[in-house]
Amino acid sequence: MKILPVAKFIAVGIVLLFVVAKGCSYFDEYWYEGFLPDSVEVDKALYVASSGGFGEGCGVAIYKIDAKTSERIRAKGIAAVQSSRKAKRHENRLYSEWKETPYVEPEPEGLLRSRWLSGLAQGCSDIPDDMNAAIYNAMKTPGSFYATALESGVIIFPKLGWIMFSHFG
Repeated sequence: MKILPVAKFIAVGIVLLFVVAKGCSYFDEYWYEGFLPDSVEVDKALYVASSGGFGEGCGVAIYKIDAKTSERIRAKGIAAVQSSRKAKRHENRLYSEWKETPYVEPEPEGLLRSRWLSGLAQGCSDIPDDMNAAIYNAMKTPGSFYATALESGVIIFPKLGWIMFSHFG
């Protein structure tokens, strides 16, 4: 009859693992949301994934933009975010001037600016195919807005109602 204590131990262990995993997931969502521009509010995380170790890493986080912010961006276009250069909770993160898509890889800036999109691939994330296709289609057509920083960047997809932060390094 000593099986019961072992079963309780296993059950408690499984619950603890679930709680820790959920906590880490919430932390990633919160951490990456802090890199979004301070003028953009979001409702929820749609997809968050990262890979890395000590020092270097890469990842992507996609959020649903809240209704008020989404309406403001649709009404004003790029002007709605043009003055927004700072991240919400990472004061040292300053973004470039906002530009409208289509996104074109910058030739003179080399890898330091354009590597930020590697967060979408390179083993950094496994975005669902439909979401990945929507992102790449939006990046190739006018109507979305992006700003970059060293090894990172943000893209607002007004038609999708999404904002994405991606980094590599």
